[in-house]
Amino acid sequence: MIFHNIESYLQVIRRRWWIIAILVACAMAVVLIINVTAKPVYRAQVKLQVLAAEPQEAFLFSQFSFPGQTDQVKASQTDFIRQLRSPFVAWQTIADLNLGIGADELLSHLSISTDGEYITVEVSADEPDVAEGIATRQTANALDQFRKTRSLPFTVLRQFLTSQLKIEEQQMLTADDAMLNFKREHSIEDYQHELLAVQDNIRSLKSQVDQAQVLEDQYTARAKEERAAAKKALDEARGAGNALLSAQALKEQAANYTAAAEQHEIDAAAQKATIDSCNKLIAQRQQELQGLLDLSPTYDTLRRGQDQASGNYDFLVSKLNEATLKEAQTQSPGFVQVVEPASKPSSPAPSRLGRMAAIAALASLLAGVALAFVLEFVESLRKRPVRF
Repeated sequence: MIFHNIESYLQVIRRRWWIIAILVACAMAVVLIINVTAKPVYRAQVKLQVLAAEPQEAFLFSQFSFPGQTDQVKASQTDFIRQLRSPFVAWQTIADLNLGIGADELLSHLSISTDGEYITVEVSADEPDVAEGIATRQTANALDQFRKTRSLPFTVLRQFLTSQLKIEEQQMLTADDAMLNFKREHSIEDYQHELLAVQDNIRSLKSQVDQAQVLEDQYTARAKEERAAAKKALDEARGAGNALLSAQALKEQAANYTAAAEQHEIDAAAQKATIDSCNKLIAQRQQELQGLLDLSPTYDTLRRGQDQASGNYDFLVSKLNEATLKEAQTQSPGFVQVVEPASKPSSPAPSRLGRMAAIAALASLLAGVALAFVLEFVESLRKRPVRF
């Protein structure tokens, strides 16, 4: 038989309706038997919230939105759901609860859904205690594994920084010892302070020389003037003739000038001695300064090594603190946290008989129609005359 139009299809269905009816009835019977004989199903669920955080920055309290937050929430959700579906985590749950099932079977009772930044984990089981236990334990184990996975880069970095910090600490101590030996060898506590002190001393001595030179010149000039005044007074005394009183006064005045001149010459000699003493000290200090300047390359090398070692050590300390903070941050319940813990279901989950029946009826109806057309086609081939 060849199916020409819709009428021919309907005729086939009317003739073989019993086949369709048998398949539908069998499907309904199977669904009913499964539903009657099936054990009650209890469902427990856990609801979690995923919070985004910048991977390269350590957020302690702020959870404000920033560009790319949605993508980071989705990435965190994906990572956490991967842990929820992990056989390794499932085996941990089985061991914790002493369940006599395999990881695949446990995961088959697990359903996960997302809604924005929330994740809902639902577990089906034959007993309410088992459903609650699996939901709670599987979520907790997944959270632990999720945090360990997220913190692993920072843990590795922290371990590396800790070992490297010991090396840098030893190098810093070596540089400090070298500087200490340098100071001991040359009896210098603070090189820069010592250098400035010698330079200040030289400047102070030169200033004293300049002042003593001025005073020496002044005393010498005054002594010269007073010598000239004394000579003038004596010359006047000789020309005074018989004026004894006047001659005597001039001689006394000349003697006073001479005494003052002698005192000023003594003062000038003292300033000269001061100048000579300061110049000797200046020469000594200049020699000390030259010695310190000759030590400058060695000191600068030691100082740079000390600064570099100290800088590297401080840098590693700051990075170690940062890595430790990030490691603790990723291991803390901050990015994925339970907002609604699992509770023991008080009654079995509603039966899905209606949905199962509808699906079975539709599938069996389509299968029955298809089988009817197949049988009709086969029968038409048998009735067709054979030509030789």
